[in-house]
Amino acid sequence: MYKVFINHKTIFLTQEISDLKLEVEDVLAHPHSKSALIDEYHRFINNPFALRLYLHEPDHPNQLYRDFLSMFVKIEAAGGLVLNSSGQFLFIFRYGKWDLPKGKIEPFEKKNEAALREVEEETAIGDLAIIHPLIRTRHLYEEKRKQCMKLTWWYFMKTSTQRLPVPQSEEGITKAQWIDRDNLNEVMKNTYPSIIEVIKSYFQLEEQMHNQKEQ
Repeated sequence: MYKVFINHKTIFLTQEISDLKLEVEDVLAHPHSKSALIDEYHRFINNPFALRLYLHEPDHPNQLYRDFLSMFVKIEAAGGLVLNSSGQFLFIFRYGKWDLPKGKIEPFEKKNEAALREVEEETAIGDLAIIHPLIRTRHLYEEKRKQCMKLTWWYFMKTSTQRLPVPQSEEGITKAQWIDRDNLNEVMKNTYPSIIEVIKSYFQLEEQMHNQKEQ
């Protein structure tokens, strides 16, 4: 199943719906052509009461995803969830919401290299080491009158530095801050759904690493 975010809405591209329990805000569609897919997408986006769209294709799920992806300009990005030696997480504040440092991957740049570069550029925090890949998120947005899908590869990183982060103001970042674990709930109340997915993926990884140590 692929999950795509657009503002407060979520689109799921799925092959299996047997365990699906629809709620009032959910829409289930079975587009059998690209034109039908486009119609379903616009109908969902223009419906203020619909929050989740499930696009179901049991036989050709990869084709569904390719058709969906072809509707947008594809942008690839990378970013990181950084932990310091005091157990604090590195966040930025941009456009009125908490976010994680990330940015576009340059031509011929590796994803992990882009993630390290973007974190340092947006926060001035260096001495970074990638510990483990996290998830890939997808979200839709408009840029220069073009509909874009940003695919972001996320990495769990650690740093040995204790310095205070410095926000990259030219990128619209107004704050860069270390956040204690106990304050993450406050961050999650004012962030993007995709960032919540990244945070959850970290805690899943943390649990896996803890269980491996105990074995």
